[in-house]
Amino acid sequence: MTYSADARAHLVEVATTDLTQFEHTAQSLRDNAAEKARLAAVEQEHIDNGFQVLTRGEAYGEGSPWVVLRKLHTADSAQVAVEHIATVPVRGALLA
Repeated sequence: MTYSADARAHLVEVATTDLTQFEHTAQSLRDNAAEKARLAAVEQEHIDNGFQVLTRGEAYGEGSPWVVLRKLHTADSAQVAVEHIATVPVRGALLA
């Protein structure tokens, strides 16, 4: 695993100040990097499927044009699902 410059600096700091926490810190950094990679892959998958990936501010901010999918219903009162919006030209996804 290759660590970022910030991660390496943090590891050096931990190694020189509290060596007992080194393994824990290294594992935490690995876990964080793996989570970031997973989220990047999910984000790319959504982009590839025609979605604009939104920030929380874009999705819920004042004046936002976005509508939460769970609030939408079809003409026969069924809840709208992703399949219903497959042909909508501009779709957004908030990844939590």
